[in-house]
Amino acid sequence: MEDSECEIQAGGAVSNIELRKVFEKVRKKLYYPPVEEFEVSEKSRFEFGRRLKLVIGKGEVKMFSRKALEGLFALNLNHWAKHPYDLKTILLEEYWLRDFEKRSEIRDIFDDLVSALDLIFNRGVEEVIDYYHQAPIRGKHDVLIRAYLQRVSGEKLIGSVNEEIEGRVDELMKIDFLDLRKMRLRINLIRFGKIIEDLIEGFQPQISVEDFSEKDLKEALKEAAWELDEREFEDLCKFIGKKTETTIKKPRKVWYMEKARSYSIYIQSRSKTGSLYPSEIKEFEFDDKIEAFNPVESYGKLIPGIAKKYVYEDFEGMVGGVSDAVIVMDSSGSMTDPGRGVSYAVLGAFVIARNYLENGARVGVVNFSNENLSLLPTRGDAVFDHLILYQGGGTHLDVDELGRYLDRLRTQPDLIMITDGGIENIDEVSEFISKLKSMTLIWIKKHVKGLKEFSERVERLKAMKGVEVFDVEDEKDIPLIAVRRFGDFYA
Repeated sequence: MEDSECEIQAGGAVSNIELRKVFEKVRKKLYYPPVEEFEVSEKSRFEFGRRLKLVIGKGEVKMFSRKALEGLFALNLNHWAKHPYDLKTILLEEYWLRDFEKRSEIRDIFDDLVSALDLIFNRGVEEVIDYYHQAPIRGKHDVLIRAYLQRVSGEKLIGSVNEEIEGRVDELMKIDFLDLRKMRLRINLIRFGKIIEDLIEGFQPQISVEDFSEKDLKEALKEAAWELDEREFEDLCKFIGKKTETTIKKPRKVWYMEKARSYSIYIQSRSKTGSLYPSEIKEFEFDDKIEAFNPVESYGKLIPGIAKKYVYEDFEGMVGGVSDAVIVMDSSGSMTDPGRGVSYAVLGAFVIARNYLENGARVGVVNFSNENLSLLPTRGDAVFDHLILYQGGGTHLDVDELGRYLDRLRTQPDLIMITDGGIENIDEVSEFISKLKSMTLIWIKKHVKGLKEFSERVERLKAMKGVEVFDVEDEKDIPLIAVRRFGDFYA
């Protein structure tokens, strides 16, 4: 074996070439986690930027043997190969430990321990033991960690410890650190914190929430929305806002938007006799679909007074595509307030709106309770603001105002009504719907399925020609919604 490949004993010097070989060997062993660069500096840490970089302290390079360096690299790289794996998990762990004064220190030590146990028992990276043999003890908490690893691995890492430490090791032995399911991880982390917090002194976490950019934090919070209920997510946003300068405006809306990404619904394309061709050119307006924009006549500029659009006319043939949609949203007092609990009405409306918008259509909203609060079809964020708005009053749909709203539209939209069925002016609403060719009705029945008056009103609407009804009693019912188009809007 050549000298360059021999183990370098503790106290030796390791060249940059040797370090690169060690780094790449460990990356390969861990299936190339997303840490592509490393450098040697004064203190070990991670640098977060366009690329994730591992920084190794000069003192550690001089102190450790090659095997110990492999263990050091493995311990750090495994944070991004196994645990915590991503910023979302780091945020969740910080949130779960919010009642601990030394929460960041507890999280960092816990994550190191999980990484070490995974390397030793799941991946067979024995060099981690060499690292612990040669690394200096960093305080009382480190004595406890080594005593625990000594017991579970059978390797002598620290020798005998006092009775108090032995008792705490007994408590750590009751924790399954490699069970990383969300609920178990949360319980394990809190139990670990209670055992170790008072032993932590002068320890600086290697990974801190403050190291990440505002953009990274916001993206991680969106990912966390998939795993938390609405109230937990709002609390997490407030908690992170206190620790950093990052603020999430309208966290409830963000939660519903991220939840809505989990689901898709079926939207039947519009089809009609005839096709379309550009018959003339007019000024482009900013609520027009971008597909109509004429870049040649507009000199490539989307500027008022300059931008032009095609105006299309029919000729014989067939055409398909997703129409615009108008969601008529019941936000009366009998509906769940989206700020106090999970509203299947709002979640379903967000799913529908997102699917239409992603298909290039526009979405309008008529939010009704004591009054109609209307938004003409658009592609802006205002769609979701109007859907989550909660009036909390009576259930009165102003059909005259709704009629005037629909008459203002340039195209015939898909009409979707979301309600629990407690519409007070059901006679007026039924008469109005009878004049339409089609409407999709989504009945939010979870809290009203035993109320005869509500169900009778819904059955009355179900019996009407062109009305298709979908019952939503649970979140799992949302993907079953289908929006079909039957032709022109009015009968």
